[in-house]
Amino acid sequence: MLQDIFHHPIFGSLLFCLLAQWPAAKVLTHVGLPRGWSFLIWLNLLLPMLGMALLTGVLGHSRWPKLPPLKQDKQKKILLSDHHE
Repeated sequence: MLQDIFHHPIFGSLLFCLLAQWPAAKVLTHVGLPRGWSFLIWLNLLLPMLGMALLTGVLGHSRWPKLPPLKQDKQKKILLSDHHE
């Protein structure tokens, strides 16, 4: 009986979702995005890797508020020095 539960395909998906949600929430918090986006991982139960693909899309297309802005003066100096060489 217990063996049947562990060998069922949904068990691996549930285990993955449980183990992946915490690190996803930590990454989102670290970059300054809401931790709630980590619940996208649970979409893996509907279609494998769907939740991970959506979470990657959120990370890739969102602004990260905790990153410092680039200094325009320093960037302009670098660009100007490349043109004079």
